[in-house]
Amino acid sequence: MGKIFSIKMENISLLGALYYPVDNSLFYKAYRYSPELFHYNNGMLNSRGQSYYEKLNCNQMIHQIKVLKNKYLMVPYMAAEKIIKYVIVDHVFSKLVRLADFIIGAYDSFESILFNYIRAINWCAYTIICFFQGKPLPKYTDELEGISIDPSLELKFPREQIEADNHFISLSSVSYLKKQYDYIVGIALGGISCAAIASCYLNKPLSIIKISYYDERNIGKSIPLYKNWLDKGNILLIDDNCGSGVTLNKAKQYLNAITDCSISTYATELHWEKFFRCKVYKHQDQIFELNFMTELTPWCFRHFELLNILKDKEKNALEVCGVTTEDWANYSLKMISILYKIFPAEKRLLALFNRFSLFIEDPT
Repeated sequence: MGKIFSIKMENISLLGALYYPVDNSLFYKAYRYSPELFHYNNGMLNSRGQSYYEKLNCNQMIHQIKVLKNKYLMVPYMAAEKIIKYVIVDHVFSKLVRLADFIIGAYDSFESILFNYIRAINWCAYTIICFFQGKPLPKYTDELEGISIDPSLELKFPREQIEADNHFISLSSVSYLKKQYDYIVGIALGGISCAAIASCYLNKPLSIIKISYYDERNIGKSIPLYKNWLDKGNILLIDDNCGSGVTLNKAKQYLNAITDCSISTYATELHWEKFFRCKVYKHQDQIFELNFMTELTPWCFRHFELLNILKDKEKNALEVCGVTTEDWANYSLKMISILYKIFPAEKRLLALFNRFSLFIEDPT
């Protein structure tokens, strides 16, 4: 597929952090400049230290974003400058996404305040894409200056877990899109991160909808939606992962009811293991149908239980996990290979396997 990324999958943990041995001079310089953002254990450095997963209220998160912004502006010109700036932006991006998810669920009228968050999220997403593609990072102007929170909500705690924070997986998935789209809509929480990456990569406006099959608070209530489209064109509806397909289907039905746009469905990671169990072993469980997904991705769903195990290991320095995105890419490829051999009539699986195998062979 040619040289798409400047970072190898073997240097990205499955959680999405940059992952290097301490003897990598550039990464070690970045760590020495801002050690509070990193985690060190048994000769390995991880770019998502304790502060990345720290439980903070809204006021504390906004304060930390401003501190990180000032640190970004003060990074000296040095060989490790790009790594330092990326790590700072990665930490800021996570906090912005969590705050945006909280705001769209907490305010009755959130359009004006969320506009500034979308702008900040877009700047972070573009910076992340530039880093992974080896391009110069954009200069900061005032993208983070407009974020705020109502005083009555300052001490509230946004959700902590974001499963879609492996930016390499999000960015690589976009390269498998087949159709052209005019607008991107992300499903909060996890879908915001994926949709922001897709929005900046495709240079299309970003919207957010908050809906979940697992969230009982949505039952009988209006669905929060930050709309940034005209009622004409093609919308790509994105979630971070898809198992049953219920959340994507509910969101699609809602959007179909309020707009004349064409709605396409997509998830950055699909639950291919569950698909295998249901379609081959006939397990009694609800699973997405291939014809429902407008776009397919080869990446397997990184189940939250697995992510929690790895996160605890990284945070508590229990051991060096060593599970990387390269491992998961190989695992995903094997799953797709098995499935297309079992279901040879599914030509989309064969096309997915062929493209992904080329991607694995040329990871840089």
